Amino acid sequence: MRLWLIGVDDTKGAIMARLSRGGSIRFSADLPPMWYEKLASERAVVRYSRGQRRTIARTSAISERSEARKTG
Repeated sequence: MRLWLIGVDDTKGAIMARLSRGGSIRFSADLPPMWYEKLASERAVVRYSRGQRRTIARTSAISERSEARKTG
């Protein structure tokens, strides 16, 4: 079994980009409705550093709801 190290921000960005383009992602049927509310609560925050555009953080309208991506 291989271990893959991934960046959380990169993974979140890829998921959100796919969802925003209308791409499909399969989620477990066992997930409660609250999980989907948490998934939808985060937004990308774009900052500029030394003239470069960077997405450095994601915040949520309701902070407890952002835990879905952290806890799965």
